[in-house]
Amino acid sequence: MMMQSGEFAPYYLFGIGPRPKFIYCRGRLFSWPSGQTVFEEPVVRERYDASGYCLTLETKSGRDIVIRETETELSYQSGTDEARTLAESATINLPSFQSHPWGEYLRALHYEILLNIVGSEPVPNFLVYPRAWYRDAAMMAMVLKETGNERLIEEWVLNLGDPFDRNNGNEEPDNLGQALYLVSLFADSRHPLASVALREVERFRKESFIEGVTDGALHPVYQTKWLKFGTRALGLEDRWVSPLVEDSYDRLFWWAFRDRDADSEKRYFPKDERYPYLTWAEANYLDFEPPIELAGPKGAFPMTWEIEASKAFYTNLSCIDEALTRVRLAAPHTWHAAEMFLYLYRRDGPEG
Repeated sequence: MMMQSGEFAPYYLFGIGPRPKFIYCRGRLFSWPSGQTVFEEPVVRERYDASGYCLTLETKSGRDIVIRETETELSYQSGTDEARTLAESATINLPSFQSHPWGEYLRALHYEILLNIVGSEPVPNFLVYPRAWYRDAAMMAMVLKETGNERLIEEWVLNLGDPFDRNNGNEEPDNLGQALYLVSLFADSRHPLASVALREVERFRKESFIEGVTDGALHPVYQTKWLKFGTRALGLEDRWVSPLVEDSYDRLFWWAFRDRDADSEKRYFPKDERYPYLTWAEANYLDFEPPIELAGPKGAFPMTWEIEASKAFYTNLSCIDEALTRVRLAAPHTWHAAEMFLYLYRRDGPEG
């Protein structure tokens, strides 16, 4: 599994929701994107508590340094000194999921999603993606809604004016349904983006469905299902019918409109280490066992990732370790985290 490759130095990210971001690696804690050092000290051991959002560093001087994130602040404490607050915010909900059989995973995955909200903009990975992708943002929003944190992205959503994120170099029609869904979390169909998105739908209409290029290919079932979902979320009439054609991306839309029998004999994304969110989504669609091998070990950070994406700025990772740039690895990754969270959250049974 790629996250256990040992090719790069361990690192940890801090600063959930609107809080400033900080990076720890090799005995140094520094702010992002300025690179300003908070502290730098020889460290002999690192102990990370993914469930408690806490990193303890044993230093050569014999003092422990504790970096801790709570519902209201990010702080660090050196030895017996008074804790220093690095960032504060209005209360962020951090449910314990204590009684859930996958609770330890859920806490860690929720944290990885919260880490990648910059200001109020939900991004796939704040280190390599400067802008939100509507698909990833919509999946993040589903998790935030479950944990009562959707308000963290409200300002960004309400200020959206373009129904396309334009990150893939073209106007992808699945963005229309994603934009409508995001708007529905905070407004109704009178929001300006809703009318713009519905007007753009006509450009992609093919009788009772829509069709266009998403990720370099035609995916009319996936695109139409997003449109149906977004339309209904806004309380508008759903006049759309998913076409009866083969579409591999249909497996990525598992939470509604499962109006055809799943062909469990055919797998489109059996084990994709580069884009593990695809495998997790398909497993959810088919109700297969969670592909837990496509996740970091329980208690580790990060648990999620994406490798060799065409639009990610991997050179930005050199501030942590040049090896991350060479392997073209961005971790954590919010689509991966959201797919895992939403599957495990609804699933019973023992962990592992």
